[in-house]
Amino acid sequence: MAAERRNGFLTVVVVALVVVAAVAVGVVLRSRDPARGPQVLAVGDSVTYMSANPIKDAFDWTDNVDVQGRPGYRTDQLVPIALEFVDADDPEVLVVFTGYNDLTQGVDTSQAVEQMMDVAAAQPCAVWLLVPTKGDYAPDAAEAFNSRVVALAEDRGSVHLSTDWRDAVDATDGPDPDPALVSEDHIHPVADGEVRLAQAMEEAASRECR
Repeated sequence: MAAERRNGFLTVVVVALVVVAAVAVGVVLRSRDPARGPQVLAVGDSVTYMSANPIKDAFDWTDNVDVQGRPGYRTDQLVPIALEFVDADDPEVLVVFTGYNDLTQGVDTSQAVEQMMDVAAAQPCAVWLLVPTKGDYAPDAAEAFNSRVVALAEDRGSVHLSTDWRDAVDATDGPDPDPALVSEDHIHPVADGEVRLAQAMEEAASRECR
């Protein structure tokens, strides 16, 4: 009996040590060196994916930039990605740029946009970029998408809207987006467009979140 009690006690001690070690590892993994700057998480589709390196370069005030771009993803498909990496990164700044695939695929993602807005609002500070109205989709559909984003953001004080990319792409006399920023497919950025998009994200984050 004494041996059994001793073995049982040792088992409890081992389990307790394993739990403590797991918690300690979790704390270490989630801790960051403040000198490296705040954690920034950018979530978006192929436009964000293509611009990953310029985005990291643009945020020169932090070394903690995680860009999660998923080509072809709509907002409803990006919500789980955002939730996964918000939990993993615990960001001080969340940048959201979605809508292109919602529009080109003609899918009603109104509910998903609200879900993504809730994810953004739960962060200390978030920036949401509006989509250009000139693209490979109907301008009125883009305007409706943006209008819903604007309406949802009104009651969420930590979510800040940026029109910088939309305004830059739409700044042409005709119906086509600015060819200096967007490729012939009217969606994806050229090299200069990647840089301009990254600047739009960084400038909005600096303006609203620093």
